[in-house]
Amino acid sequence: MRPFLRSIVFALGLSTATSSVAQAFTIMSTPVTSVPPTSRFYCAFTNLSSRPLAVSIFVIDQNDNIQSQSHYAAVLASQSVVFRTDNLLGFNRCVFDFQGSAKFVRAVAQVTDVDDVPQATVPAN
Repeated sequence: MRPFLRSIVFALGLSTATSSVAQAFTIMSTPVTSVPPTSRFYCAFTNLSSRPLAVSIFVIDQNDNIQSQSHYAAVLASQSVVFRTDNLLGFNRCVFDFQGSAKFVRAVAQVTDVDDVPQATVPAN
């Protein structure tokens, strides 16, 4: 086999072998507006699967800048995580990066007032 073809076959085999090892997916909410100091911004998700999964949560502003982030190494089955960020101005969205399957994850972005009364809630897809 020619060296060029051998390297392509090797690369395809390597990508196939490693693709099932670490499946990652990203879901995000649509932007939600918040006005400090009278509002709070939350990113929340629930793991509805039977296995733990790792997740990173990012709060991204309208200019695609990361305003806040948090990482969770192993969210257990049926566990929920709520990540709160205060003092955000303007339109922000939640971005969830998961290691595992997206099939059994539910996630939202929510803005509340200072008494935690919901003002807006949007799903992440």
